[in-house]
Amino acid sequence: MQILYDNKALTAAVSRSTENSYYPVTNLQDPRLSRKFRTLDAAGEYVKFSTRITASRFAILGHNISEGSTIILQGNDTDIWTAPSFEETLTWKSGIILHSFTEVTYNYWRLYMDGGSNSYFDIGLLYLGTYLQLPNMKADQEIADETTAEVTISSGGQAYGDEGYDYRAPTINFPGVTNAQRDGIRAMWSTVKNVRPVISVVWANRTDMETPIYGILDQKEIKFKKSDSPLYPWSTTLQLREVF
Repeated sequence: MQILYDNKALTAAVSRSTENSYYPVTNLQDPRLSRKFRTLDAAGEYVKFSTRITASRFAILGHNISEGSTIILQGNDTDIWTAPSFEETLTWKSGIILHSFTEVTYNYWRLYMDGGSNSYFDIGLLYLGTYLQLPNMKADQEIADETTAEVTISSGGQAYGDEGYDYRAPTINFPGVTNAQRDGIRAMWSTVKNVRPVISVVWANRTDMETPIYGILDQKEIKFKKSDSPLYPWSTTLQLREVF
């Protein structure tokens, strides 16, 4: 399992090719996916971060990008994009578009988008940074689908309900944690606590089985239980809740 939590895009200097003034590019630095950035067109649009960033993960969340669009992540040490040092095409997904690559550092990063059936592009959030690799999980994990729906049964036996919304709420158990891994989890917890959303990739090599989850750590403490194992002296549990 991997957690993407240190999002450098939230504090980087950001610019764009075009923007709808009602949906400015600064909305990308708001963790609420409902706060959209919107372009004026869908031909040769870009978002650019003019800050030196080390990254190995990039994600697009809350988007309307259509299948067939060209989606390219670029990195360069100068603000010239005719032949950038780093350029990789992203695979389209209807949900979170997550792209993994070998860790590199550049002064400028750019997301380039073009085409498809779009007349404009909507994006709720961009993630650019590294990731925390978590220990091996217990084999029998629970990935719960929960709901906020409420129902009232009348005296006549009729149901009156508020359908609410559905969300994923996995509880992940880690039975063997090293001292170094505990330090990494503590550093992540110190940064995000139960407030700042993260991207959780439950099975990093099988996102077809469980797609990435944008959510909070739905707990007010992190507990580490001591064991007698000299190599894996700790165990812990993370509770996640999907947010939108």
